[in-house]
Amino acid sequence: MGVNFYKKHLYVLLEDAPYREILNGTKMTNFNYDVVKVNHLSRGWKVVFEDFMDSIAMLKKYENRYTLLLMDFDYKFISRLEKFHQSVPEELKNRVFILGIDNKESDALKSFFRTPNFEKIGKNLVENCPDGDLSNWKNIHLNCNLPEIERMRDAGIFDWLFI
Repeated sequence: MGVNFYKKHLYVLLEDAPYREILNGTKMTNFNYDVVKVNHLSRGWKVVFEDFMDSIAMLKKYENRYTLLLMDFDYKFISRLEKFHQSVPEELKNRVFILGIDNKESDALKSFFRTPNFEKIGKNLVENCPDGDLSNWKNIHLNCNLPEIERMRDAGIFDWLFI
C-alpha cells in the first residue's frame, strides 16, 4: 500500500543504490517506513536536483508532503548546499531537506562504521535520532548534516517519522 498524500509523508530522492540500502536499514528501527515514498534512483547528484525540480508541483499540491534529497557531496558540500537553497522555492524551504556524505562515494561509510552492510549503517544512523543522540553523525563524512537534521527535528518531522 502506498503512502497517503493527504497525511504527513516523506518523499525521498536518492542518488544511487547505496542510499536505497541505507534507507532500507531504517526499517530495522522505530522508523515509520509507512509514511515514506521513495523515488526511483536518480543516478547522479545533478539528476537528484532535476528530479526535485520535477517534483515541486506535487510538493505544492500536497501540503503534508516533505521532501528529502540524499546524495554524495563529493567534498563540495558548500556548493551543493548553495545549489539546494537556490533550487527550493522560498515557500517550501521548511518542507525540503538535504542529507548526504561529504565524500566521493558512500562507500567511505563502510570503513568508518566497520561494516560492508549499508543497511546496518542506515540502522545505526537513525536509531537514536528521535532521542537527540546524533553521535553516529559526528564524523568527517556526515558532520555536515547536523544542522539539517536539527532543521528536520524543528519542523516536527521526527514526531511522525518515528513511532
